[in-house]
Amino acid sequence: MPVTRKEDIEVKKLFPGFEMKLVVDKDHGSQAITVISETLHPGGKIPTHRHKVEGAMYVYAGTGYLTIEGEGTHKVEPGMGLLVPANTWHSMGNDGNEDLMYVTAHPAVDVSREMKED
Repeated sequence: MPVTRKEDIEVKKLFPGFEMKLVVDKDHGSQAITVISETLHPGGKIPTHRHKVEGAMYVYAGTGYLTIEGEGTHKVEPGMGLLVPANTWHSMGNDGNEDLMYVTAHPAVDVSREMKED
């Protein structure tokens, strides 16, 4: 059973104010799931994008917002579970004063994103 430790996982900075760590993925032995630890620093935003698979998020620190096309914008805070359906345009941002921290899980190892021109 592969075990990962936060100090051994590469931090990826894909957008300004955003950091992620692939905690469980194909490089860590998974065949069917990807789990990502994500942090949005105050003022950070993940641009509008979509994935081929659904994504489930659990927020455990900070506050912010999740915008889902067709549903509007939702305030997010610790203790909330969020679900973004497959192929749905969405974005996320931190409008608070603390880091927004959450875990995302996808039911596949290919969670590539398609970016939307804003």
